[in-house]
Amino acid sequence: MRPYVDWCLFADLDEFLLLDPGLSLEDILSREPDVAAISIPWRVYGSAGFRNRETVPTIERFTKAHPRNSAIVKSIVRLRDIWRAEVHIPRGINGRVTDVQGRTVTNVHACGLPWIANGPARINHYINRSWEEFESKRARGRGAIVGAFRSADAFDRAGPGSDEVLDALRLVPAVKEEFARLRKIVGER
Repeated sequence: MRPYVDWCLFADLDEFLLLDPGLSLEDILSREPDVAAISIPWRVYGSAGFRNRETVPTIERFTKAHPRNSAIVKSIVRLRDIWRAEVHIPRGINGRVTDVQGRTVTNVHACGLPWIANGPARINHYINRSWEEFESKRARGRGAIVGAFRSADAFDRAGPGSDEVLDALRLVPAVKEEFARLRKIVGER
């Protein structure tokens, strides 16, 4: 993959990159050659009180988020500059790690930054979604930790979310269009 891909984001299926309106991915990627990774903050979304799974896209159903971004991040990395990808921040990098505003991160730890970053991009993390979806996710175990499982109270700790955050709704038409395109490929209606 390295010869064909310059930058790569490692994200889970319940995480969605959201850029400020009018921006493209090119706008947030560093042009400085010594930047090996850009750490993008999570914004954690709650269950909004939903109990059951639905077929409506996640970004349309869940609009209740925690009041601010998290210090936990996911990173877009320059593949040429890392020897090992980690879940949140790469290890063994040849270059600088910056936050999404371009500030150098000197005290990198496993999951996040020493501060809460804001800026032109974030990762919307729909950590639990509905109770039914949480239970399904919990039964699969922790993806990054073999043999580990979330406790049932993790759903309550994430909560329903307190702040109505609607900026991802502008992407719903494009998401539905892409769903329709993919369904045609696999023969679904």
